[in-house]
Amino acid sequence: MRLHGIDCPEKGQPFGQVAKQFANKAIYGKTVKVDSTDTDRYGRTIGIVWYDEPTQNLNEAFCFAVGVAVYAVMVLGFFAAV
Repeated sequence: MRLHGIDCPEKGQPFGQVAKQFANKAIYGKTVKVDSTDTDRYGRTIGIVWYDEPTQNLNEAFCFAVGVAVYAVMVLGFFAAV
C-alpha cells in the first residue's frame, strides 16, 4: 500500500522509521477505508486512507506533519523568514 500523492520514505531510507511510526500512531488498531486511485509497478495499491469513521485522512496528515517539519527546519533554523 502506498499513499496517493505522498513520496514517503521506505524501509531503510532516511526517515523511513519515522514515517512508519507516524502512520502506526495514527491508524493502529483502527478501522480504515482505502479509496484506491491506482496500482504501482510492483502491484501495490495506491490510495487515500481514511480513519476515525472516515473523517481523518492519513494522506493529509502526512502533508501537514511534513509542512510543520519543513517550517521548523527552515524558519526556526534561520534558513528562511516568515
